[in-house]
Amino acid sequence: MTTKQAVTKGRGTRKKIIMEGNFPEVRPLEGNEIEAGTITVKNFIEKQKEFLLTKKLEGLSECTLRDYVNHFQYLNNWILYEYCEETDIENRFVDKGLFMAYIGYMILQFKPATVNIRLRTMKCYLRYLFVEGIIKEDISAKLKLVKVPKDTIQPLSAGEVKKILKILDLANYAEYRDFCMMLVMLETGVRVNEACNLMVSDINKKIRLLTVRSETAKTREERHLPISLKTMRYLERLINIAETNSELYLFNSSYGGRMETLSVIKNFEKYGKKAGVRHRCTPHIFRHTMAVNSVKAGMDIFTLQKLLVHNNITTTRQYIQLDTDDLISSHSKANVINKFI
Repeated sequence: MTTKQAVTKGRGTRKKIIMEGNFPEVRPLEGNEIEAGTITVKNFIEKQKEFLLTKKLEGLSECTLRDYVNHFQYLNNWILYEYCEETDIENRFVDKGLFMAYIGYMILQFKPATVNIRLRTMKCYLRYLFVEGIIKEDISAKLKLVKVPKDTIQPLSAGEVKKILKILDLANYAEYRDFCMMLVMLETGVRVNEACNLMVSDINKKIRLLTVRSETAKTREERHLPISLKTMRYLERLINIAETNSELYLFNSSYGGRMETLSVIKNFEKYGKKAGVRHRCTPHIFRHTMAVNSVKAGMDIFTLQKLLVHNNITTTRQYIQLDTDDLISSHSKANVINKFI
């Protein structure tokens, strides 16, 4: 029977379509048959390793690389368990819609700041794929960061800091170590990972200077931070303890070896709860507290920007949360109207 033949029995019968003749074999698309400039979800995940290697060769810090790995893991898990099945990743292609769906998912799960941190990694990777010619469209340019409420991170008050410092048992090594770390953060604004990587040799006791080495700095640039005489006296004891125990690092665990970032964060939160501080107590909050109190004490924002190692002054601005009383006090000191009447 051919396509021209039809079953004529019965009213309203329809023609039956059949296939005859010689046709080329139809097979699933293979990698070399995919249109240039497109990429499957599977290849998108596989090429993340190349991207990470490239960034490592560019000199990104180990901390940043670990963040990239974690952010990719979050994204990949979502793709495999929420967006499409694992058996489908070879036939689905990467497009803007995938990332818009992921952003929508994150908005429902996390705070805007967390969404943007993960989104920046995603944009950086997509830009890399575009520049390398792996994808033909710069999807990264079409993905916008979500709006973050301004001035949401509140620093610790002087009273709250004193409460936290007071509950620490300075006869206990672990708490004395954390006490010293808090002092260093309050005075220099050093990041927690940078503090954990400080070595005894990074402290110049004579001129009271702390050095953040380039290989441990987030910005990969070495910087020198001044330390007050009061803080240095506490650090001298900590240095002696480290040297007595043949430790290379300044802040060590109770069993030896440098402190891990996550352990420090957990300890700070524990102290905050113990002291009865209502909002979160983290190393990052101590960094904000340093910024606010430095400005209150008269430090100009450009010096603060250099200490905090911010490329953009806008970032520094976000660290300075002045309450109404601070604004009233600063306004009274300025007393600009006296210049005119």
